Amino acid sequence: MTGEEFLHLHRHASQGEEVKQQPNSEQPKRYVYGILGISRLFGCSLPTANRIKKSGKIDKAITQIGRKIIVDAELALELAGRKTEDADNRRAMENYKSTVPKPPMADEEFAAIWRSVHLKVTDTYDTPPEILWVNGSTIGTLGNFSASTGKAKSKKTFNISAIVAAALRNSEVLQYSAYLPQEKRKILYVDTEQSFYHCHKVLMRLAGCDIEQNSKDFLFIVLREHTPERRREIIGETLRRVKGIGLVIIDGIRDLMYDINSPSESAEIINLLMRWSSGYNLHIHTVLHLNKGDDNTRGHIGTELNNKAETVLQVTKSTQDANISEVKAMHIRDRDFSPFAFRINDDALPELVRDYTFDQPRKDRTLPLNELSEQEHRQALEAAFGNNVIQGYPNIIAALKTGYASIGYERGRNKLVDLRKFLENKRMIIPDPRW
Repeated sequence: MTGEEFLHLHRHASQGEEVKQQPNSEQPKRYVYGILGISRLFGCSLPTANRIKKSGKIDKAITQIGRKIIVDAELALELAGRKTEDADNRRAMENYKSTVPKPPMADEEFAAIWRSVHLKVTDTYDTPPEILWVNGSTIGTLGNFSASTGKAKSKKTFNISAIVAAALRNSEVLQYSAYLPQEKRKILYVDTEQSFYHCHKVLMRLAGCDIEQNSKDFLFIVLREHTPERRREIIGETLRRVKGIGLVIIDGIRDLMYDINSPSESAEIINLLMRWSSGYNLHIHTVLHLNKGDDNTRGHIGTELNNKAETVLQVTKSTQDANISEVKAMHIRDRDFSPFAFRINDDALPELVRDYTFDQPRKDRTLPLNELSEQEHRQALEAAFGNNVIQGYPNIIAALKTGYASIGYERGRNKLVDLRKFLENKRMIIPDPRW
């Protein structure tokens, strides 16, 4: 007997009714089983599926007999406020739509579009106003969007708080400098992940950054309980109705979509960010997690962000001190800036860590010597020799080992011997005839 048949018999038996075979004119219900079934239904991890079950939101869709859990899939999705189609069905629909030919544009429609997209040599454009900087490098302009990314608990929200505080003051916080024009002084902060309680903690943290002096320019909305479509609708309506917004924070972008690996959904979200930012002439800064196993942004939406965002900042927990977070540019259109580090002080506010020494990333063990840049060779040789005169073959090899390790190029003795020959051939070091 299948699970559906058992559930059908159990329900009728519990009501004292005689079970009769009825013609099924409606589409049969779909069921999933156990925590694994809930996980697959919602496209989430097993711990998250367990939390969904324990939350009570889908209790009406669950029948539990002993340790057996049977879930009415469509009802569970409806109770949780999700789309009724699963990810596979959405992808199938996307593929189907891509194969359906569209009728050609009317002449008037194409003419209007052509005028809006055709770029001429004689056209002139103003430089987009710069509003956000790090150590003099531009990370944000009006009409564009940027992003912060990092793994869980890397203090991404604290970093965002510093950006917001700098924009509210039109001054510098941590290494962030900001200037919003007078007609663009309002800031919209959208949180899609946290509860009202935790969002209020973020708000109070910003209050410690003198937000109360600029409260009329700061709007904070909490969209955790809404569906992705509803979240996008609320943000769009807010931008349409509230005038004077210059900076929008969306923490996080993943919750504006159902499937982070959907190419069509990802393209739709990125296009939406571009339309909002250019249409309302503002800057959007959003947040996306990194994969747990590597330093790549999550899903297809992460790939699109990397390709289209003006700047992508990476926030990383320090390997030297768990209370310190490091900030660097993962992608940036302007010149790169030197990374910086911050910690959370006793007032629960981010503060700069001065004289912080960053770990030098190790070079790929398979990286050929000729792929090191001239600047990297100069830096390594300066660390190896400086102004010292080093004599003796073993001492020279030891110095090269120390110098190149300082730039993350750690190698064994045989590779260091090859390195010495390489440097001599390139005339980067000149041997003494007595060697």
